[in-house]
Amino acid sequence: MLSIEDGRFIVANKEIGHIFKTDEQALIGRKVDNTDDTLVAGYIRHFLMNSREREKVLKILGQDYYIKKSHFEEKGKKRIVAIFRRARDIQEQEQRVRTEIRNTGFFARYHFSDIIAESGIMRQLLKKAATYASTDANILIGGDSGTGKELLAQSIHNASARAKEPFVAVNCAVIPASLLESELFGYEEGAFSGASKGGKRGLFEVAHKGTIFLDEINSMPLELQSVLLRTLQEKEIRRIGSQRNIYIDVRVIAASNSDLMKMIREEKFRMDLYYRLNTLRLTLPSLDKRREDIRPLAISFLNHYIQKYSLPLPALSEDNFRVLENRNWQGNIRELRNVMHRYVILSHEGENSIQPCFDEDTEFDEDIEMDTAYDSQDVTDSGTLDEIEKAVILKRLKRNQGNRRKTAKELGISRSTLWKKLDKMELECDGKQFSDTL
Repeated sequence: MLSIEDGRFIVANKEIGHIFKTDEQALIGRKVDNTDDTLVAGYIRHFLMNSREREKVLKILGQDYYIKKSHFEEKGKKRIVAIFRRARDIQEQEQRVRTEIRNTGFFARYHFSDIIAESGIMRQLLKKAATYASTDANILIGGDSGTGKELLAQSIHNASARAKEPFVAVNCAVIPASLLESELFGYEEGAFSGASKGGKRGLFEVAHKGTIFLDEINSMPLELQSVLLRTLQEKEIRRIGSQRNIYIDVRVIAASNSDLMKMIREEKFRMDLYYRLNTLRLTLPSLDKRREDIRPLAISFLNHYIQKYSLPLPALSEDNFRVLENRNWQGNIRELRNVMHRYVILSHEGENSIQPCFDEDTEFDEDIEMDTAYDSQDVTDSGTLDEIEKAVILKRLKRNQGNRRKTAKELGISRSTLWKKLDKMELECDGKQFSDTL
């Protein structure tokens, strides 16, 4: 640190002596303009006395230093305080911060180059997304589940001026409504029973200077939508239990897999929030609308999983590609990735067809629906509701040779629910009679 008052050096600490390789006390009391170049070079003195420049990087004896000045005037005396920081130290500190952000998961891994887009519809979308990335406006991403909304959001962040700052992803459907407000906006110590000592920063604070991605925004409760709207309008948040507002500089990218306009009509989503989020709009197409991308996506997933498991590259015949390209992908890219994952594993066991890799339990056909109707007619002539339910479950289990997964799927319940019902009915479920076949 150097301090100058009325054109004279009045303070110089030991670090200044180390930087200039001189006795810092030799500077005290000297007029800046008359100081010898052997003590402080002329270009440094010129910067120190130049009232128009407040910060600059200057090379001093072979080292780059970032110098920032503050100008004061008190009781008629003009004072300048200059802080010298070695540029290398700043770079190392920034690297530590970026490393810490990566370690806590608040960073974007993917770029536009990671998105496979050979179809025209995807190339146009990515071109528009790249243009949007250069702005700072809020973006709303639409599209079905499994189409890659977070992948697109991360790519936009990494192509923006905020790329070196945090990327915070929040799935609004996963966090319970009772906790979502405190997670997003934080809380003060003592704000509620169980609040952490010292309080907690919310994810909007964590994302300061960066991007926050609100996935499944359609799941956000109405009362919290009002808080979010105020945050977007005022660029401020208030922790739960606090009377103080905190300024934030955050870009918001939101995503929805539901029709928000329909939700607005049903009074489940605020129209003013919708238009605040929908400054820019992107809609990811389903995989069925970008079939040219199925083959390259399949190859990409294939390569990923053979590297993960250190297995040889399995053959993927043209017949297999045709099956993939003609399939109805209800689960979109996520489903295709799972199929290729299974194919890599099964091909290692000698399987060379893609067909066994599909999760056929999700394929309901008319025969199953007719069987279900028959079951209902067969057992509803008499008996209590519990007895009817027991009869349906027993008959379906018997027909499926004890396969609990398939039975639960056909009955429209989860395997855990089926387990509970079996326990309640005190059936024999020791793994011998009813298997958990995949």
